[in-house]
Formats: sequence, C-alpha cells, structure tokens
Amino acid sequence: MNDQGWSTLLSGRNGVRSVTLAGGVALHAVNVYIVVTILPSLVADIHGEQYYSWAATIFVTASLIGASLAAKLLARFGPKTAYVLSALLFAVGTLICSVAPTMAAFLFGRLIQGFGGGFLLSLSYSMVRIVFDPALWPRAMGLISGMWGISTLLGPAIGGIFAEYSTWRASFWTVGILALLFSGVALKVLPASAKLKNASERLPVIQLAVLTVMVLVISASSAVADNNIKIAGIIIGAILLLVLGIIDNHSENKMLPEGSFSIQSIFLPLYGLMVIISVAVNGAELYLPLFLQELHGRGPLVAGYIAALMSIGWTCGSLPSAGAAPKIVRKIIILAPVIDMLGMATLFYFIPSEMQSSGFLISICIALFLIGVGAGTSWPHLLTRVLQCASDKDATRASASLTTIQLFSTALSAALAGSITNLAGLFDPGGVSGMIAASKVLFIFLIIILLLAVPLAFIISRDMLNRPDGKHSNNQSDQKQHQNN
Repeated sequence: MNDQGWSTLLSGRNGVRSVTLAGGVALHAVNVYIVVTILPSLVADIHGEQYYSWAATIFVTASLIGASLAAKLLARFGPKTAYVLSALLFAVGTLICSVAPTMAAFLFGRLIQGFGGGFLLSLSYSMVRIVFDPALWPRAMGLISGMWGISTLLGPAIGGIFAEYSTWRASFWTVGILALLFSGVALKVLPASAKLKNASERLPVIQLAVLTVMVLVISASSAVADNNIKIAGIIIGAILLLVLGIIDNHSENKMLPEGSFSIQSIFLPLYGLMVIISVAVNGAELYLPLFLQELHGRGPLVAGYIAALMSIGWTCGSLPSAGAAPKIVRKIIILAPVIDMLGMATLFYFIPSEMQSSGFLISICIALFLIGVGAGTSWPHLLTRVLQCASDKDATRASASLTTIQLFSTALSAALAGSITNLAGLFDPGGVSGMIAASKVLFIFLIIILLLAVPLAFIISRDMLNRPDGKHSNNQSDQKQHQNN
C-alpha cells in the first residue's frame, strides 16, 4: 500500500470531502462547547436551574443512540442522503433551542440536536472507509479528530461573545446556518451509494438499550449531590457494561465487531486504551478551570483557555503524526500513555498549590500541552487500527464503534471525575483545603488508569508488528517474517 500525503487528501474532490466530514465533527464539537459557555446565561433567561445538568445528559444520550443508529441510516439511504438528513435534523434541533421559551422546550431541542449530532459524528468516521483509499485513513482520522481541538477554541469564543451581549440565541443560529451549508456541500461531493457488507442485519436493540441505560445512570448519578448515589451509579454502570459484553458476545446480531469483549481479541485492548486516554483527558479538562480559578487566581476566560491547551496539543499531535511510518506508529502507541502519565504527575505536583508564580503556571501549561500531544499522536492510529482489524463483515460496525466509544468515554469521564472529586472533599468540607484534596485524588486516579493503559499499548504495538494490515494470516512464514522486521 503506497503512502499518500496530505496533498492527496486535501486537494480536489478529496479536499472537499475532507472538509465535509471534518465539518460534521466540528458542528457537533463546537455545539458542545458553545452550550457549556452560554448555559449560565441561558438558565438565567428561561430558568429551569434544577435541570441544568440535563442539558448535557440528554444531548450525550441522544448522540449515543444516534451514533448507534447511523449505520442503519447509512445503509438505508447511502452516504449523501444520510449526511444531509443528519445535518438537517441537527439544524432543526438547533432552531428549537434558539427559540425555546422554557427549559422543557430547550431540552426537547437538545434531544433532537443530539440525535442529529450523533448521526453526523458517526457518519463522519464511517465514511472515511467509504470515500478514501486505505492509505489516506490515518490522515483523514487525524484531520477529523483534530476538529475537537479547534472546536475547543471556537466554541467558547462564539458562545462567550453572544453571552456577553445577552444574545445567546444567536449562537444557535450561527451553528444552524453552518449545518445547512455543510448539507449543501454534501449534496455535491458525497457518493450516493456504498457497498456495506452487513447492511441487512437487524439493529441490536437489546445492546443499545443496555448501553443507553448505562449512560443515563452514570450521567444522572454524577449530577446528584449524594455521594452514595454517585458510587451506586458507577457500580451499576460497571455491572451494565459487563451485562452488555455478555449479551453482545452471545448475540448473533452484534453491536461491536466480532469478539470485542473477548480477552483474545485485539479490539478489547484497542477500545480499552481509547477509553482510558479519553477519560484521562476529559476528566482532567473538566475540573482544571475550577482548580486554576480557585487555587491559582486566574479568571474564568484565562482558566478556560489554559485548560484548552490539552485540546490544542491533541490537534498539534494528531495532524503531524497521521502520516508516520509503521515503525514510528508502534512507538507512538506505547509512548502515548507514558507521556500522559508524566503530564498528570506534573499536574499532581503543581495544581494542588496556592502559589501563583509564573513558573508554576508555565509548568502547568507545558504539562497540559504535552498531555494533549501524547493523546493526539496516538488517536488517529488507534481509530485506523480498529478499521484495519475489522473483517469485511464487521466494517460498518467497526466504523460506528468509534463514535460509540468516544461518547461513552465522555459520559464516563464526567461521572468518574465528579464522583472522585466530591468524595475527596471538593464541597464537603469544601474551601481551599477541600479543593486541594480533590485535585490530588483526581490526578492520582488519572495516573493509575494511565499506568494500566501501558500494557494495553504494548499488546496493540506487538499486534501491529505481527499483522501490519490488521488481517489474520494463515501463512506462518509471513508471520515469522513480520516478527523479524
């Protein structure tokens, strides 16, 4: 397989398709950060403070369901129509949010928006396999995943500007217009049809229901003040994850690729490493603005953009590494959790302190950026490896699973980080001492799970050496030759 560079991906028809698929992810991601920014102003305007956390919970849950249904939408309507319908559904939900007179109406809009966003997110990843040559997959994945870092900068800026002038509704109009523009481009450049091996399979309704309940339980329990309920939510979520694995392993109509929950399968360490990296980055990013404001005296805007250094580092790592040679990729996979672990250890040392010197702040900024770089360099290769290891029969499932794992990790990181910081004393006893204790315990937890990720990275790297293309081989001499390389 000949390597193809960025010029091939970003020029001509490939270039327009790349922008379209990256735009689908950007719409979803920018919308997430806009809502986080404007939500205080929104609640102050239309009230409904008791449902504050449900603005995120409903959106994530609907996105997860939408992502799971995207494969069926793709099989039924083809790439072009599926993308356009998803963008229009997202635009409708955005319009409802923009004119919502009450919190109930706003949450309904978020539900519709979540479905459309989940469709767009999953379709963007799924279509990489359809519209690009395999040699372009790593770079396409790097470009698409890099949109999250860019959105971290754009989302708060767009939301902050409109919230500052008390016109938060206009931020939704902006996103809705962009959704319509991308749907128009998709009509021109995306293929009308695609060959999908498992298009006729039934929807894994039971697995989808278990996964939805699991996300709702984890998300809802994390928003409750009672620590016992938080712990119970995490335990129930873990049990439901085990149930999901058992059901999917024994089901003829699977949600994930064959053997994903098997110890012998390469999918288990792949998904495990993806979840750990995502939980570590998102968990730290969630509470860093609070720690920086309260312990280091930084304003909300400055603290928010310092925390965004992880996402910026993610993009800076993702794009340049996407074209790395296989030998380098194997090293990247192993180094990713190690770099992130060192970054978290640096934060563990500097964050739980009331010192506000420039040296402390610079060290924190460097650590945040390196954490993002470590995660970002490995991410497109992990996504690509999932596609490479999937059989033709599992191709659609593998593509859809990339979004499912990402959304699940987002919900899990918020629940775990919230529960851990509260149990450590963030609000009880609270104050500076409670915040210092909470930050220490959070970073210790993140260091531990990244330590557990190291053996997973070695397994993946070894498998990439033995099976460069991800496919099983019955030729023992070929396998021996790979091992000697």
